[in-house]
Amino acid sequence: MKFAVTAKMPNDLQASGSRPKLLDRVRDAIRARHYSRRTEVAYVAWIRRHIGFHRKAHPATLGAADIAAFLTWLARNAREADRIGLIGQSSIADAEVGYG
Repeated sequence: MKFAVTAKMPNDLQASGSRPKLLDRVRDAIRARHYSRRTEVAYVAWIRRHIGFHRKAHPATLGAADIAAFLTWLARNAREADRIGLIGQSSIADAEVGYG
């Protein structure tokens, strides 16, 4: 019986030779830490909201004031106020500090 050997390229060296996109790096980091799938989905959703709020600016170009502006906007928005919690704040902070 023959088995096909497939070699996966490390995420840092994709086939195109470029670095993976931010959200792919976030997903990889979350999976490496063995977080649940739901946590991964929540973190990615919060990071997407953060990026969208800042008109698709890359989180690496944003600072603490930008994070504060986003969280303030969320706190003032009645529909989102109930959803604000540690998961949203943590995922944004992780993206800014650890994965950006």
